[in-house]
Amino acid sequence: ITTEMSVSGGDDGIHAKNEGTDLIIIAGGEVSGVDDGIEAENDGTGKMEINSLMAVEGLSDNGITAQQNSGTDLIIDAQGEVSGLDMRQPLCRGNPLFS
Repeated sequence: ITTEMSVSGGDDGIHAKNEGTDLIIIAGGEVSGVDDGIEAENDGTGKMEINSLMAVEGLSDNGITAQQNSGTDLIIDAQGEVSGLDMRQPLCRGNPLFS
């Protein structure tokens, strides 16, 4: 998923669930949601990578909620302000990385 402009949503600004290989989200503009700014869940075989270039805000929950249920690495690169972060990687072989 790639966005170039601002994104906002009634629940989540961006909501993604993957059951394939990699899940990659690149947010070029600000992202906001009533619950989470970005909520992502990967049940696929590859990595989850979230890159945000600007602010990510969740009004009642987290800016970014990421759950890597299977697969490999969980990578979050937030270059703007994030109102909260929830990274979960319960059963994966990879390492979580936040920068």
